[in-house]
Amino acid sequence: MTVSPLSQGTDYETLANRFRPLFRQIATGNVVREQGRDLPRESILLLKQAGFGAVRVPVE
Repeated sequence: MTVSPLSQGTDYETLANRFRPLFRQIATGNVVREQGRDLPRESILLLKQAGFGAVRVPVE
C-alpha cells in the first residue's frame, strides 16, 4: 500500500499553500460553468490528480 504524505497530516498553511493555486485555477470561469449547468468533471479530475482526496483534516 502506498502512503501519500498528504494522508499523514500536516498543518493548515502547508496544505493551503499547496492547493490555493489549484483552487484559483478551478474558480476561473466558475460562473460561466454554473450558468451553463456544466458538471465540474475537469475540476474534479484536477483535484484528484493533485491528491486532494488523500488529505486528512489537520489537528488543531
